[in-house]
Amino acid sequence: MNHAEIQARLLHQDKIWIDIEGRERRLEDMDVHHRANITALLHRRANTLQHLCYLDDPLLLVAAQQVAERDYSSDPNEWLDSTPLLRRLAEMDSRGFVARVGTKVRAKAYRMTH
Repeated sequence: MNHAEIQARLLHQDKIWIDIEGRERRLEDMDVHHRANITALLHRRANTLQHLCYLDDPLLLVAAQQVAERDYSSDPNEWLDSTPLLRRLAEMDSRGFVARVGTKVRAKAYRMTH
């Protein structure tokens, strides 16, 4: 299994990330910059990840679209944002943010306020 396939499988959960070297890390143990980099990486690969997730079972995509009442096939980034992993990353980093411009993603600086 290649890393893109591992990433596709990770989208359906919201607790861990597995890096390119196969190390499992809890999202809570990562700093905001690391999580923003993961979000950016996944958005750069949104088309591939969507394809991998539904390649074997296209009915999953149809079911997801019916539940959300949206057609995700035209915007893989929108679909990606709806996955448990991306929803959790966004929730964890609500004080920071990641801005998507077209299909490019850039992480914005996170500012700590105390």
